[in-house]
Amino acid sequence: MPPKKKVKPRTRAPRAGPAAPPADSRTAAIYAMMAEADHLYKLGRYRRAMALCQQLARLDPSNAMPEQMIEGCRRELRTRKTVLIAVLAALVVVIVAVFLVYSRLRLLRISPEPGVLRLRERETQSFVFQSPLGYHRSLEYTWRLLDADGHPVPLTEEGTRVQHDTSPWECAYTPPYSLVRSGAGGRPVVRKIVASCHSASGSEVAHAEWVVEVSNVAIRPRVLAVQPRTEERLSIVVGQGERTFRVEAADGDGGAALVYEWSVGQKPAHRGGEPAWTYRPPADALPAGRTGREVSYDPPLLLACRVSNAHGEPMPVTAQWQLRLVRSNAPPQIIAFEPELSDLVRIKEGETRTVTVKPYDPDEAETLSCTWELDGAVVSQQPSCTLSFPHGFTDSEKTVPLSLTVSDSCGAKVTRSWEVRVVDAPRPASPP
Repeated sequence: MPPKKKVKPRTRAPRAGPAAPPADSRTAAIYAMMAEADHLYKLGRYRRAMALCQQLARLDPSNAMPEQMIEGCRRELRTRKTVLIAVLAALVVVIVAVFLVYSRLRLLRISPEPGVLRLRERETQSFVFQSPLGYHRSLEYTWRLLDADGHPVPLTEEGTRVQHDTSPWECAYTPPYSLVRSGAGGRPVVRKIVASCHSASGSEVAHAEWVVEVSNVAIRPRVLAVQPRTEERLSIVVGQGERTFRVEAADGDGGAALVYEWSVGQKPAHRGGEPAWTYRPPADALPAGRTGREVSYDPPLLLACRVSNAHGEPMPVTAQWQLRLVRSNAPPQIIAFEPELSDLVRIKEGETRTVTVKPYDPDEAETLSCTWELDGAVVSQQPSCTLSFPHGFTDSEKTVPLSLTVSDSCGAKVTRSWEVRVVDAPRPASPP
């Protein structure tokens, strides 16, 4: 009976273990290579294990163990590669995320978006550079206000752009009320806001430009002063007397393009561009047989001036006076002073002296007004005037003029003048 053929053991590479050493050297070498391949597999040295299995397959083609181990090594290499790719991908994602976050933290947001803006006169617009976590605070900013041609605006507009030292990344612009002239057609006026910011090294980080179209806002005229004062009681002698009225005003654009319409008793009397007008009532303005000074319950005669813009919307304002027409008028008189004053009045520093005038008017129901002027300045509009000069007013002596004017409601007046000589005086001792 023929002897049975010896069959070599078939083992899976991951579960292969050392077998008993065979008798012949070829089998011993195969078992040694199998043990070495299994050891390399367990150490994770899959490429070396695959190379050793390929040698083993050439030595023993009928052995299935090398193919199984090679497949196991390839599977582990694929797993390792997948894990490596996943780790690298995650690392890339983290790097990109950190870069994006860092870039966003350094990103400057400009508000409003650079471009064309439309504002009205005296409307305020803020321009701001911002960034998360305050990156914008470490930059240096330069702001400029230019006209439509890119030239600096007139000095009268410099105050319309406001930038605070504590927040240089912010600027506010308020077009003045007089920027758009109604007399020029009221067309919008263009201004440019130019801003740039630089890092500490001097390199420009951001640049922004806004074109601001400013439209006109209608504003009523402003009455600055009137003469005579509207609260005064005024009288005019018919047929021979006159009174000049004046209204100082400015139009809504800050100019002088105004229209003045004068009326007496609600009847139009004069219209023009002059701020002053003289009223001369005719003799028949007062009924015959009346003096104008009788007690009357009729409302006073009103003289009014209606001031309106010469261009655009008129938006008028009115100043008016109450008048009394009289047949005749006598000038006022000065009866006496208490105390009496000589032409030269001497007074020491720190001294106080009060002077009271006693005026008189021959006409009945007349109202008198007193105006005291010291060195050209009004110091009192009452019958009494108090003179007082502080210590240090002069080093030795100083002479200043003093005058008194007493006027009646028709404008007739009488004036007295003095010279006040102020004498230096030592300061009093300070109280303890």
